[in-house]
Amino acid sequence: SFRLGPVAAKVLVVAVFTLCWLSVALVRSSSTTPTPDNSSLISLSTLLQQDAVSGRDFQSAFGPGIQFMAWLATSMTKTGTSADAYRMMAFWFALASATLIGAMLLLSSRVSWQDSAIVYTFCFLLNLFFNVFDFQIGLLLLSAVCAYRITAADSMIERIIWSTGTGLLCFFAQLVTFELGLYTLCTVVFALIAGALLSRNLWNLLAIEIVAATLAISNIAVVVLFKLTSSNYGLLCDYQNYSIEILRAY
Repeated sequence: SFRLGPVAAKVLVVAVFTLCWLSVALVRSSSTTPTPDNSSLISLSTLLQQDAVSGRDFQSAFGPGIQFMAWLATSMTKTGTSADAYRMMAFWFALASATLIGAMLLLSSRVSWQDSAIVYTFCFLLNLFFNVFDFQIGLLLLSAVCAYRITAADSMIERIIWSTGTGLLCFFAQLVTFELGLYTLCTVVFALIAGALLSRNLWNLLAIEIVAATLAISNIAVVVLFKLTSSNYGLLCDYQNYSIEILRAY
């Protein structure tokens, strides 16, 4: 008789529940309305259509990553009205949440398919990760799982690859909101320190340096890109400096 292995069963569970997640998100997005906290997403999309990039041409609590996601969702609407644009954004952000939760479960080698089904069941029963910005929590959880994979790596090459990927994940989180990048970096650093202490493997501390270096190089690359693509961009680190000032203002 045909039987699925543990990995295949886990992939099947994630795929089925992700489809269910998207079905629920599609129904909910048809009746959702903007709130004062996220109504600015529509203006972000409009500004990107006018070639204005967050962090380069203007400063916002939302980074260029979330601005691009908002623009991508708006470009898929037929009417172009703000209400339809926001509903499409709500669906796309729910899609991001589903994708991040699925990736987190698939990358967690110690999580079985039964555990994955329990996680999804509680997400649906408790209405978790269905709000517009809940995908940010998914990014934070995924960064913690990546830190675990660094600690559990069997070879130095594997550890370097996971460390580099985790650094890029932290950079993507920073492009969503600057504070989220700081949260993910702190989560990874503290998780790696805890892993080094528990496993007595000091190579985890080297992984912190790789993560930090990847994040730093990515930041240098994006500000150089801003400088080359805009004559109005001032000092090289304006994006980071103004983002820190916005955090301090809050």
